[in-house]
Amino acid sequence: MLDKRQQQDLENVDRQMEKTYKDTQKAKNKLNTEMNSELKTLQKRSEALRVYAAKINTMFEYISKPVNIFVQEPLIEVSWDDGTKTRVKSTKEPFDFEKGMAMAFMKKNIYETRKNYHFMMGYFNSIVVGDALIETPEEPEEAMDFSSLTLVELRAWGADVIGFTVPSKLKKASVIKLLIEVTALTD
Repeated sequence: MLDKRQQQDLENVDRQMEKTYKDTQKAKNKLNTEMNSELKTLQKRSEALRVYAAKINTMFEYISKPVNIFVQEPLIEVSWDDGTKTRVKSTKEPFDFEKGMAMAFMKKNIYETRKNYHFMMGYFNSIVVGDALIETPEEPEEAMDFSSLTLVELRAWGADVIGFTVPSKLKKASVIKLLIEVTALTD
């Protein structure tokens, strides 16, 4: 049999254990609540990312993809998955394959015609970076030397650069005259 003091010590230990058990249960419940809250937040974020990824996938669905790339410095000709071709040529600076591919991609998927290119570049004549205004000088456009191109190249240039299909029955002199007139109209 336990004396009175031992009995009180045992009751104190029981109370302490009960208090510890209750505190542990409270901490467990609090952690469960926090974890459930975090889990719900992560699930919402995961769903938002899934939706965003789906939007990005559909955004790139309509962009043409290259299937063949022909390089003959300073020219790059890209054949696209829709059967069209885009030609870009480096004339005012050293040949750079990466820049040429970027320009071909932009030409095909962004502005498509020379007129659209000039329209778009009109907005980039001055660029604000932070508080500084950076003036971008307008490059004088060189006149196209059509006489150095073959008839096939003239037809390809008309289709690729200005979006104009040259009639197949015309001779080289007539094609050059026609392209000069059309170029003047599109600029």
